[in-house]
Amino acid sequence: MGGKTVTRADLCEAVYQKVGLSRSESAELVESVEINGGDASSVEADD
Repeated sequence: MGGKTVTRADLCEAVYQKVGLSRSESAELVESVEINGGDASSVEADD
């Protein structure tokens, strides 16, 4: 199973598009999730 690694930028863009937050708010949310218990560098996409 060779999924694509998801970057912080990918996560921010997905939040921006799906949730409707501004890009800066999306970046703050992603950073908050990383700080509070997530390691986004290990997330893989299911393409």
